[in-house]
Amino acid sequence: LIAYGSSNSVVLYSSRDCVARRSLRRHGGRVNCVAWIVGGEELVTGSADSAVVVWKPEGKKRGSGLEWSSKALSGVDASVTAVKGICLHFRVTFVVAVTTNSTVLVWKRSSRESDFERVQVLAFHPAMGLCVDLIWIEEDVPCMAVGLDGATVRLYSWRDARFVESLVLDRHTDWVRGVSFAQLDCGQILLATCSQDASVHVWSIVEQAKAARGTPKDETPLLKTKELVLKISPETTYVVSLESILLGHEDWVYSVDWGLTRGTGFQKARLLSCSMDKTMILWELDESCGLWMDKVELQTYFGVFSY
Repeated sequence: LIAYGSSNSVVLYSSRDCVARRSLRRHGGRVNCVAWIVGGEELVTGSADSAVVVWKPEGKKRGSGLEWSSKALSGVDASVTAVKGICLHFRVTFVVAVTTNSTVLVWKRSSRESDFERVQVLAFHPAMGLCVDLIWIEEDVPCMAVGLDGATVRLYSWRDARFVESLVLDRHTDWVRGVSFAQLDCGQILLATCSQDASVHVWSIVEQAKAARGTPKDETPLLKTKELVLKISPETTYVVSLESILLGHEDWVYSVDWGLTRGTGFQKARLLSCSMDKTMILWELDESCGLWMDKVELQTYFGVFSY
């Protein structure tokens, strides 16, 4: 089931039948962003009329044939340009939204029966947040990435009931337009960032103890980037390193999204990027050489997508 914004409505589209199944109406302005809550069954949307709405299917399955209830989140006072949400075991849920007044709003729900409560407002003025993503970096500890117009990505970890800035990534040279996390079975986290500098960066995030065990003492890598420290708690530290810079687009790269394929004994990560040059590129790691290669390139109209 695919969800997308169409004027003031949210359309639920069946990819199997290639038909729009339902139109959800609550927003009074143009719907700017739509995202499924990862790990849950709900949908979160943001619009130009300063509204963030969480949609919930009234049934056991997420499908177009169900009735959907909606709940508007409080405390939004500007147009919403990006939303994300994550849920842990269908209980604790976080929703974040980027607004045009240079803030990121954070809501938390402690259980499925409780309501969302706005727990934090992150202000970036004079900088402006452009994109955001969330991931459970540990069992009950979320990590947030925010892309800014100052060519940086700020990483936040959840400590003492709030998001605390833990690291700044500054390898891009223009506005950061998209960020996307992926959690691999081996414990490694991949972060993809894209920018108006026409590049896509792939970052590796590994717990420091695992990173130390993974490299033999007598093995010296031919090429090694600077390792950065992401502190999650006083006891837990992660190592962040730039794994690859992907150069295949000829214009601004607007969005990136991961797709994970699992099979018996293997897992493959693929990255889809979308650019102003009207192309989409599907990137895949070539195990034989250890490089990210462009496997498929498609000509299309630019836009925001989800793979």
